[in-house]
Amino acid sequence: MFQFGKILVSRIFTSFGTAAIAANAITTAISSLFFMPGQAFGLAILTIIGQCIGAGDYQGAKQYTVKILKLCYIVLIAMTALILLFADPLLGLFHLSAEAQVLAKSYILVYSIAAPIFWPLGFTLPNALRAAGDARYCMAVSIITMWTVRVSAAYLIAYPLGIGSAGAWIAMGLDFVARAGFYTTRWVRGKWMEKRVISEG
Repeated sequence: MFQFGKILVSRIFTSFGTAAIAANAITTAISSLFFMPGQAFGLAILTIIGQCIGAGDYQGAKQYTVKILKLCYIVLIAMTALILLFADPLLGLFHLSAEAQVLAKSYILVYSIAAPIFWPLGFTLPNALRAAGDARYCMAVSIITMWTVRVSAAYLIAYPLGIGSAGAWIAMGLDFVARAGFYTTRWVRGKWMEKRVISEG
C-alpha cells in the first residue's frame, strides 16, 4: 500500500512535464544518500531495543532509544548541511535543463527543512516501538498518514492550491511531521511497554 501510494504521488510529476520528472528523479537519488545512515540507525535501534525488551529492561530501552536518536540527529543534520552546501555541484553532475535545475533545488530545500527535524522521529523511533511488539500501531500509522497526508495533501497542494509539483515534496514533509507526532506521542505515553512479544506461561 505504501509503494502504491508513492506511485500515485509520482503521477503528479508526469502532469507537470519532463522537467518536473527529471528533477524529482534526481532529488530522489540525492535524498537516498540521506536515508542510508538513517536506515542504519533504524536497524541498530531495532536490534538493541529488542534485546532490552527481551531482558525486561524498559529503562535501558528508553535510554538507548534517546542515545541512538541523538546520534541519528547529529549525522542527518550534518548530511543535510552537506547536501545544501554542495547542491549545485551535485545537480551539475546530471546536466539538467535550467528549468529542471530550479525545480530540483526547490525540492531539495523542502526536503532539507523537514527531513532532519522529523525523519528520525517518523522513521527511526517506530523501530523501537516495533522492537517492543507495537508493530500493529506502527503499521496503522504508516497506512493512515500515507493516504490522508502524503497522497491526499500532495494533490491538494499541487493542484487546488496551485503550488505545482513541489507540492508532492511538501506533502512528504507533512507526512514526516504527522508520523513523528504519532510515534513520539505513543513512545512518551508508554503504551509500548504494555505489549508482549513472547507470551508468558
